[in-house]
Amino acid sequence: MILTLLSILDITAALMTMFEIRIIPLLVFLAMFLFLKALFSLLSSFARNDYTDWLGTVDLLASVGMFIFIALGTNSFVEITSKLLLFKGTYCLIRAYGS
Repeated sequence: MILTLLSILDITAALMTMFEIRIIPLLVFLAMFLFLKALFSLLSSFARNDYTDWLGTVDLLASVGMFIFIALGTNSFVEITSKLLLFKGTYCLIRAYGS
């Protein structure tokens, strides 16, 4: 249930940046949430001596991309990270329902 919710939040954040939907309070919330999720994911992976956590890295890149989107508008970095985040959210959603 939690993985499904997190996947839906990832997909929502990706779609908002891809289609340039500028609801600033929601974007700030999603960017902060992605940043905290990335920080937790990466720190817990590093504590286990696992340095190949691509999910946390994608979250970190997406949160930076969303902050850039909020501050400056859109650019190619935001488009790339939003597509990567959409792939990650879909992948995690499929994994959540597969188990």
